[in-house]
Amino acid sequence: MPATDSINTTLLQQWIAGKHSPDQIRESLIRLGHDDTSIEQHLHAFRKKRYAERQWIGLLCLVAGAITGFIGCVLSIIDPVPEMHGVFLYGMTSAATIMVFAGLYMVFE
Repeated sequence: MPATDSINTTLLQQWIAGKHSPDQIRESLIRLGHDDTSIEQHLHAFRKKRYAERQWIGLLCLVAGAITGFIGCVLSIIDPVPEMHGVFLYGMTSAATIMVFAGLYMVFE
């Protein structure tokens, strides 16, 4: 079967959903009859899409951490419930820091 120059997006989605490795993808493309340049184009598109999805999740973690940190800061400043001051100041700040660093890890890895 001759290979086409276009990249099959449905195959990319199936590979991402199935969590296939690049070696498995290479083998399946060889079985489908793709040439070396087509295989490299498909692998490049696969990696690009996988990293884009990971960066999107990382950005969502960054935003959630920033909002949590801001809310924790505001609640610790206005101190609406004095018994909960430690939860607002230390608990929410710690949770926000963890979320932000997890997001940074996903974005920059």
